[in-house]
Amino acid sequence: MGHGGKRTATPGKRIGRPPKPKIAPVGDKNQAAAIIEALNQPASDKDSYEIKQFRKLDDASVDSSRDLRKWLYDKRDGKAPQTVLNAHAIADSATRERVRSLLAQLLPGLAGKAGR
Repeated sequence: MGHGGKRTATPGKRIGRPPKPKIAPVGDKNQAAAIIEALNQPASDKDSYEIKQFRKLDDASVDSSRDLRKWLYDKRDGKAPQTVLNAHAIADSATRERVRSLLAQLLPGLAGKAGR
């Protein structure tokens, strides 16, 4: 009866840790870079609907603009996502309502969860 020694694998099996899976690169980086570039340009009638909505969020308030830009830059650079436009952090109730309505337009599936 042997103790220790070299382990042998059965036919068709490997010993050890399996290789890490190949992960496809995130495709949103180019889209985030294009949105940043569009927001850095003056507004135009030729802007897409998406750019116009991002422009509304960018113009809502200083805090929301900073958070939006931070989110876009992080998205472009491949960093971890962070919370954007926390409604409880916005002090002005009129601004909070504008942000909630804009979020409801941008994310219709999450409209009921915007105030939580």
